[in-house]
Amino acid sequence: MPPSISILKLLAHREQILDFVGVSITRKRQAALIAIDGEPAAWMAPGERHDGVALLEIDGTQVLIETPLGPKAMQVGERSGEGSVPLAGGQPIVDQMPPGFRSPPPPADAPGV
Repeated sequence: MPPSISILKLLAHREQILDFVGVSITRKRQAALIAIDGEPAAWMAPGERHDGVALLEIDGTQVLIETPLGPKAMQVGERSGEGSVPLAGGQPIVDQMPPGFRSPPPPADAPGV
């Protein structure tokens, strides 16, 4: 009996090496810094797709990524894929306002105050 088409598609894709380098979360934008197959890391927003990898969501320091082999959850600083080893060289990048953070008040001479 021949293998199903879905199994053949799965066998045609190799597991990509993904490095989740950092995350930036602001009031206006969320983005994850992800390197795919050793290429330079690039910022991706939820819904963006690059080299067959789509960023589905960002939750704090964790992302959910869709790959040709299925969804994958990763933590900041994690590497996944063939021959995975932990990322070397310092702390992961996390750019997030701390809980309870309040912006400073505008200067007294600011218009509209």
